[in-house]
Amino acid sequence: MGIAMASSASPGTAPAVSVVMANRNGAAHLEAAMRSVLRQTLTALELIVIDDASTDESPAIIARVAVDDDRVVALTSPARGGPGAARNLGLARARGQWVSVVDADDLVHPRRLERLVAAAEAQGASVVADDLIHFSTDAPAAAARLFSGARFDRPRALGLSGLLDDDFAGAPNHIGYVKPLALRRALEPIGYREDLMVGEDFDLLLRLAAAGHPLTVLPGAWYLYRRHPASVSHRLDPAHAAAMVRAMKDFAAAAGPFDREVTAALDRRIARMEAGAQEAAVLGHLRARRYAAAAAGLIGKPSSARPVLATTADAARRRFLTPSRSETPCQPLRLRAPGATGAARPASWGDLALKPLSEMTSDDRAALTAATADPTRTVLVEGDPGDDLLGFVPEPGRLVGSGTAVSPPPRVHIRTPTYKRPEMLRRALRGLQAQTVPDWVCDVYDDDPEQSGRAVVEGLADARIRYSANRPRRHASRNLDFCFSRYNPHGARYFFVLEDDNQVLPRFIEDNIALCEREGVGIVLRNQFVEHCSGTPEARLSDWGLLDTKLPEGPCPPDLLHLSVMADMGVSNGGLFWSAEAASDLEIGMPCNATFQEYLRTVAIVEPVYVALEPLAIWAENGADTARDLGDGAGWLRRELDLKRSVQDLQRRVWKDASSEARRAFLANPGFRYPAGKRATGLVKSLCRFRTGGALPRREVLRLALRGAAIRVAGRPARGLDRFVEDRLVSRRRSAAPSPP
Repeated sequence: MGIAMASSASPGTAPAVSVVMANRNGAAHLEAAMRSVLRQTLTALELIVIDDASTDESPAIIARVAVDDDRVVALTSPARGGPGAARNLGLARARGQWVSVVDADDLVHPRRLERLVAAAEAQGASVVADDLIHFSTDAPAAAARLFSGARFDRPRALGLSGLLDDDFAGAPNHIGYVKPLALRRALEPIGYREDLMVGEDFDLLLRLAAAGHPLTVLPGAWYLYRRHPASVSHRLDPAHAAAMVRAMKDFAAAAGPFDREVTAALDRRIARMEAGAQEAAVLGHLRARRYAAAAAGLIGKPSSARPVLATTADAARRRFLTPSRSETPCQPLRLRAPGATGAARPASWGDLALKPLSEMTSDDRAALTAATADPTRTVLVEGDPGDDLLGFVPEPGRLVGSGTAVSPPPRVHIRTPTYKRPEMLRRALRGLQAQTVPDWVCDVYDDDPEQSGRAVVEGLADARIRYSANRPRRHASRNLDFCFSRYNPHGARYFFVLEDDNQVLPRFIEDNIALCEREGVGIVLRNQFVEHCSGTPEARLSDWGLLDTKLPEGPCPPDLLHLSVMADMGVSNGGLFWSAEAASDLEIGMPCNATFQEYLRTVAIVEPVYVALEPLAIWAENGADTARDLGDGAGWLRRELDLKRSVQDLQRRVWKDASSEARRAFLANPGFRYPAGKRATGLVKSLCRFRTGGALPRREVLRLALRGAAIRVAGRPARGLDRFVEDRLVSRRRSAAPSPP
């Protein structure tokens, strides 16, 4: 394997520690990992980053960080070799007395190396490791430590029997997760197995222990281990599982014979790993829809059936039953540094008082990491936590506030769903930066598995714009619907949705807030220009607005707004601006495409809205492009028929729900600006009414009625529509009815 080396490390005195970091397509977290190493209080180090033939932006990131710090040594593999091969390249280049392994998606506390080296020297140990904190910024949850209880409240040496202890046999407590610091002279003759994609760390620890270098585990957690869906160790591929079994058998054959205790532990571990490899093979067949092969695997080893079923059920539960962030909102958090005064805070905020580092337990550190891991959560700092405490915060640059007073929450929260349109996303976000009201925060929810929006957000370098990758993907309609939820992590008062292909003009926020406050309304429906041929060289703006011929300026009662779906599509997502006091629940919560959501969102509004006719936003006319990410396999014709049938069913329910007076006045109601012919067209197509008072010729009435009947026969209504209508229309009508005397 060839090596292209670009080292800016000093050729003089050898460093005390060589940090080896293997990277493969880790651009999303690589720079944060590198800078956490370079911030160590033990400064006599070199950081050797081995890029394993990445196809993302990793090489550019490594080069950029290397320019800032001459302790970075960059190595490049022209062909992918795996983590073991990459680390062996780093070991061959290392000059330090000690070697520390850090993964390219993890973080380390600034004092970690200083503490590990001092402890190793005090213990006379050649291999040491500390506890670690599991965390996630992609799917925030409670952080957890690798070790719990009192087993490691003091340094403990683990030989072969300790490493093979049954308590350390499975995730998330597998001893192989630890990231050791080892003497280079102990590591060099051992090295990593290069045929392992998973489990190479544990294999190394076993072979070190067999060579007389047991692992000494130190109390305290100073390593932040990031868990995310792209982590190789979280997806046990059948081939990887089989390779781990081979490696364990090779070790048993080459390093033995062992005493009875170690031999028994090895036999149990190999049997457990063989069962895991069999389960991985069956699950691999199921994922590939090779059902006959999966069945054969289960028949060959029936004991695999229960764990396979349990794994499948757990995956289904996570996919379909795990609450979304909208169901488990994460409120803003005040973080009080030691000695802070404890100023008053809004009741909706969380509160976390920090102790001095010397008084913090490992559980306290894990709690701090968990509380600050969600990148969409606003964390307002009171006092100065200092680098020691901020070392347990995954993204300290996102913290807001300083001194002795808590900064106020942002006034406006913008939600931006995006999917593979980075240039349009950049344009949309720059429009936000031009707003005349500056106190806002924007969360970008990227549905692209390749996270194309991350580079856009990082390139803008605006602390008000936060990036979040959807894990798992929501697809277009669910991603958009989530943006209308009551989820309010920043404690904002006003909200709107800015889709990645839309735009807002500079006074959008200012004028909408003024209307809410002046008119006393919770929702503004703002007019929008139309961008024709969006995303093409022929793109141009209309000289008219979407609402010009639909509704008049001023307050619009909800019953009138509902009837607008009889003649036209519902409210435009990009035109809605609402306050935290709005009574309407704008999140639909049922499976349907984004177009039908607009119809449903119209009838979900239960309060007067203010219709503002000055266009201060731009709607992109590219529906065909947007519909490409629906998350289903239906063809265009099937989607259109089902959409039209769903709209028809909703129109019929809205018509039924309207008062008899509203139905009689519909064709001539001055509250609409739609032409009477357009209103009549909606009535006939929905099969609600065929008498149009002369607004349509009889032949046109017949044609529209036949078209409506064909849609009713060929189309399929959206699943959950009846329940939605029951929850949002029928129950509202019942609650509004006068109580019997």
